[in-house]
Amino acid sequence: MTRYPEVPQENAKHTEFRLRVGARDWRRSEWEGSYYPADLPPDWQLAYYANDFNGVLLPQSRWLSSVDEWEVWRKDVPADFGFLLEYEGGSDDTARRCRETLGAAFGGWVGVAPGREPALASVDLGSAADDEAPVVRFGAADTRDFRRLGQRLVALSQRPHPVAALIASDGVSADALRRVRLAAELSGLA
Repeated sequence: MTRYPEVPQENAKHTEFRLRVGARDWRRSEWEGSYYPADLPPDWQLAYYANDFNGVLLPQSRWLSSVDEWEVWRKDVPADFGFLLEYEGGSDDTARRCRETLGAAFGGWVGVAPGREPALASVDLGSAADDEAPVVRFGAADTRDFRRLGQRLVALSQRPHPVAALIASDGVSADALRRVRLAAELSGLA
């Protein structure tokens, strides 16, 4: 089981469930010129992305190498946006500092246990194994049939532990990700 950085108990209370829909990182070369306008400066991409999606999964290497950007990231997103941070262990001090800097925009730690799907352990859900909520990753093939996608979302909502986030894998277009967000909204999940 992945050990996540400590979360202060006063912040570990349960809150109303909200599904996050997003991609693994907003900096995606395949979206340049198709999703992101060609003349959009790279440092405006997060704000542009956050207008369409309410979460992003960041690999540990990305958020660890971007210490100077954490405060800017927090300011570039709306209040309901969440940064899901992959955590494989390492510097708890840096991880705690990142979580504190992101504040309310911190969506949770995401880790993968052997033989299990990715799971989210967030400040809202706690960090104990019983309080983890799965993160479902999907590919381009999962987005082609809108009706089937809606049925899958409803099935995911009926699991014993609700799904915390739907994250697009590499190769999923921004338009397909928008369809997933729309299907989640129509299903009453987002």
